[in-house]
Amino acid sequence: MSRLTVIVVAAFIAVLAAAISIPVRVDSAYIDVHTGSRYGETMWIGSIKSNQWSMTSDLESRLLKMGVKPISRWISYQGTGRSIFGSVRYRGHGRPGPILQVNTDQWAEFLLDKTDDFVVSVYETLRNGDRREVAEVAEQVYGLSDMGPTSH
Repeated sequence: MSRLTVIVVAAFIAVLAAAISIPVRVDSAYIDVHTGSRYGETMWIGSIKSNQWSMTSDLESRLLKMGVKPISRWISYQGTGRSIFGSVRYRGHGRPGPILQVNTDQWAEFLLDKTDDFVVSVYETLRNGDRREVAEVAEQVYGLSDMGPTSH
């Protein structure tokens, strides 16, 4: 084998090893722990974003319709670094707590017939961040509890 062939093969192996091991994109998702709204994106090397998406929770939508501007606190619940071939290189995320278990359909059903005062009280509980109280709200929504006054 010629010296040039050895150099080319060694360079190819080095580039392949780097492509397999270096993350070229990060798939991320975030949740607003005060409202349950979510968004996500893919961030590529060079800070190029793609696959951006968002879901506004019914809690946030109701608050905005009432003229209440929620204060957001976004926490990562998914962060996956991937190689050029899509293999997982690392995972990392925050701990948003029990609100992560509540999806947007559950918010819609839970808040359907609730009074504006009750909706604000749910938001205030989430914003205050007491883990026990937040867990109780999440359980009410997740279990679709009948708790809270209705607007009938």
